[in-house]
Amino acid sequence: MRTLYEILTLAKDGGKPEYDELLYGLLALDALSHFDREFIITLPDKPSRQRHLGLYAEESFKRYKAALETSPRDWLGPNYDPANPHNQNARRTAIALLDKLIDGGFRK
Repeated sequence: MRTLYEILTLAKDGGKPEYDELLYGLLALDALSHFDREFIITLPDKPSRQRHLGLYAEESFKRYKAALETSPRDWLGPNYDPANPHNQNARRTAIALLDKLIDGGFRK
């Protein structure tokens, strides 16, 4: 599998990456955005994080650079591979717990 950078470049150039490259590329980009999104969402509630914006920006850059230089499937690893049955089992369990929480299943 090509690196995430190669997949993105090919798509931008009008090429057609393979289905698996697009699938894992999408999942890798979602994971990358999750890190930044979580940090940004908590900024108003955690003023101490505001003092570390430069450090966080540097870490975010390193994370994106590492992802771009690696195949998305390798960067995600087996724990986040949708083809891994353990990943799917963990997702089903997490979704079931969230459904219970939302439905009030944990109330006494």
